[in-house]
Amino acid sequence: MGCVVISGQLLVPMANLPKKLIMNNRTRPEPNEYAKWYAAYIAHAKGNNFIEALQHADDRCHQDLSKISQLQAEKTYAPGKWTILDLMQHLIDSEWVFAYRALRFARFDLTDLPGYDHDNYVLKAGANHRNINELMADMKLLRQNTIALFSSFNDEVLLNQGTANSNLVSVRALAWIIAGHQLHHLNIIEERYLPVI
Repeated sequence: MGCVVISGQLLVPMANLPKKLIMNNRTRPEPNEYAKWYAAYIAHAKGNNFIEALQHADDRCHQDLSKISQLQAEKTYAPGKWTILDLMQHLIDSEWVFAYRALRFARFDLTDLPGYDHDNYVLKAGANHRNINELMADMKLLRQNTIALFSSFNDEVLLNQGTANSNLVSVRALAWIIAGHQLHHLNIIEERYLPVI
């Protein structure tokens, strides 16, 4: 069962949330709210609102990754590809970047935000010197904070758009992108990594 952090308190089951907290603008974004290459990520996301989508992706992530050993997490499926540890760090870094963009746009900051070099982030992060359980704990804590951040946004600001990496994107689209991006990479682990590690 999905849970959400409300006002910094303990996790509250989704089923116990007041209906007013699950607002209309928490639904899937319209195609004009994001760049076309994000459509596949948004399509991967599950749920009727972005809180459900973020929680579902987090639940699946921890279910899938808990079955992987440290030794397996240090392997790649082909030469030159990331390890599972690298991929986990990429998910963490990307979520931080997307959430930061959402915060800026929710606060009506119209500054064009640059893209980021995810390959260089992975190269410099040193994830292969970390323990898979530490990375899983980081992912869980970050997701709780991401849900709290997006839960704090009202209907008006969820539709705010800003420019990131030379493309318009709405605040609510960023929540769906975070969830779908995570599921996209979990599918890659399942399809490409698990058969060979």
